[in-house]
Amino acid sequence: MQSNKGSANEYIYNLDNLDISGYSVNDSLRLAYYKYDTNLASILLTFYNSNSQYFQLTITPASGTGHKITDNILMSTLFSGATQIAPDKTSIKKIGITLVPTGNNTTYVGFDGLRINDEDTFRSEEHT
Repeated sequence: MQSNKGSANEYIYNLDNLDISGYSVNDSLRLAYYKYDTNLASILLTFYNSNSQYFQLTITPASGTGHKITDNILMSTLFSGATQIAPDKTSIKKIGITLVPTGNNTTYVGFDGLRINDEDTFRSEEHT
């Protein structure tokens, strides 16, 4: 994936229907990617219900080049980036990844995967 000469470029992955309603604000996501250069200013991750209803978050990339994995990003961060009319969490139709280069540069990034972690908590008391 690339973004040319200072222009943000969005790549879209269309989905049949992704239901993220079962994830709580305490669950998290992580993005694995490969930086080919140091010209990446940020990554925008967008979960679309429609073109006007979506959740979006900005990821500040790790420094340097090579394989990178974000720290856990709480779903509350994603959910707080909702459009004015909140999207339907039961019907995410596409995911967008936008590369934002630094200055007037071109940047190249490979994406390895996006994982949503269900951070269930387990009851610690014993059952007899």
